[in-house]
Amino acid sequence: MPDSTTSVYLVVLIEIHNRERYDSEYVPAVLQLIKKHGGRLVSAVDGAENLEGDLVKGRAVLIEFPSDQALRKFYHDEEYEPFKALRHSITHSQAFIMPSGFHLSSQH
Repeated sequence: MPDSTTSVYLVVLIEIHNRERYDSEYVPAVLQLIKKHGGRLVSAVDGAENLEGDLVKGRAVLIEFPSDQALRKFYHDEEYEPFKALRHSITHSQAFIMPSGFHLSSQH
């Protein structure tokens, strides 16, 4: 787990099946919740180039939060639950936390 005061990133790869609902119902509400928890949208692009592997194709989103705690408060916020359910119903997505800096394992 990253240091509680180190910036962390939420990386989300999203294949959107209902663009209208995603753009009109999900995005505006979630942007407000991100802001509420001190986060900021760094990048959201459709058609990011995948160089390797079998990743979800579609939109790539990068959101920065001031700490691991802030990111987790956003993700587990009761207000986010219905929007998370909406996202799950209209997309196929992968999401992961990436701490800033270098956090390399000594194990290979």
